Amino acid sequence: SKSDQFGFVFGSTPIYLPVDPNDIANAALRIAKVQLTFPCPEERWQSVPLFPMDTDFTYIPFKTAEEILLEVLIQVIGKIEAKKRSMHSLRIGCACSLLAAGASPSQIQALVRWRSEESMKIYARLSSQDYAAWVTKIAAQKIHSISSRNLPTVDAGAYIARALKEADTLDDNTY
Repeated sequence: SKSDQFGFVFGSTPIYLPVDPNDIANAALRIAKVQLTFPCPEERWQSVPLFPMDTDFTYIPFKTAEEILLEVLIQVIGKIEAKKRSMHSLRIGCACSLLAAGASPSQIQALVRWRSEESMKIYARLSSQDYAAWVTKIAAQKIHSISSRNLPTVDAGAYIARALKEADTLDDNTY
């Protein structure tokens, strides 16, 4: 990924993609098709990009990847909506979906491959429906907790005086 081009951060944590033959956009099957289209000798696996541009295993420059994404999105969602999307916005959408599904911040960071928690805090946003649902839940709660500064003041002086008076009436052998 752009944030970890040499695998120093995420290199020890592979990405696991489920195979779903009923999903026409299944990533695992699409990657398998690329690998079959551009077969790579095993001894070169460590040095070639996952998505080569040609049989020489040339990497796809980011600008070209963005252009390819735009063309695909135009076919799927139309030109107006496609122009609102980018590689970055897809990661943001993924993070938002993970948040809505209940993933923890560390899971979101790992799955989207963000190097810092700050990215997660900025980009993993609640959907308008989830936000509204939480506001509804807030309104439905009955809160009975109180902070100590809001507790009534108790004048313990009278209690202490009575305890001392009773202690004086006891003889030394009572204890």
